[in-house]
Amino acid sequence: MTYIQPNISRNTGIKIITEAIENSQPFLFTRFGDGEMWMLREEHTPANLNRIKKALSLSESNYQRIMKRMRAELIDCWNDSDLVGIMGDNMKDYGVSYEYDPHKWSVTYEEAKEIGISNSSIGDHMLCRGKELGDPNNFKKIIKGKSIHVLSQNYSQLQKNNLADILGCKITYTEITRTPNNVVHNQNQLLRELDKIKEDIVIYGLGAGGKYVGRYLKNVCGKTCLDFGATLDGWAGIISRAWFKDTQNYLLIK
Repeated sequence: MTYIQPNISRNTGIKIITEAIENSQPFLFTRFGDGEMWMLREEHTPANLNRIKKALSLSESNYQRIMKRMRAELIDCWNDSDLVGIMGDNMKDYGVSYEYDPHKWSVTYEEAKEIGISNSSIGDHMLCRGKELGDPNNFKKIIKGKSIHVLSQNYSQLQKNNLADILGCKITYTEITRTPNNVVHNQNQLLRELDKIKEDIVIYGLGAGGKYVGRYLKNVCGKTCLDFGATLDGWAGIISRAWFKDTQNYLLIK
């Protein structure tokens, strides 16, 4: 079995994202981690189901319907992304000490065909956690004062950490609630809020259930959409990954 691997280099991926920001072009970078991969494969083990039910406040009466919808959204987002991010076998280059397991972090070409995945513009899942994009002092040089909009459950912490001052730009936010998660449970209202976004650049970290947000913002609203995931945890001062304390401490705004 041959697993899909990133085929766009780290430097090229950064260049692609940087040019999209500079040109304010409709663009979508979507990251797929281990959670997205088991959902694509429909590996509904008790551990996986318990994890997703707890994270998204799903009940026995609605989890099957919502997970079916989320899987379809993941496939659409993969195919609509200008750059897909999956984990490669170079995690140590980003200061991460996991042992790479292709089944956990990727899908085979045969599985991709069966699932309906066709996009082959594959970059690295960790792009936004490298120093080039993840260090706010470096990202500041890329956005060059352009206003951005952020969607995150950590929006209040990001505001308290004066992210706008650190990035040297105006930032507006959309409130994302945790329980219940309004990204999953109140899509129509959220989409109406997204329609109001004026900024060209939108950064978000919304988990497996929120990938559709970037696709909507690119296709309907013409935004430059960047799925930054846990990078926004670090910018909010939250150590959600062990390496934020050492090998990726440049992400952490204290």
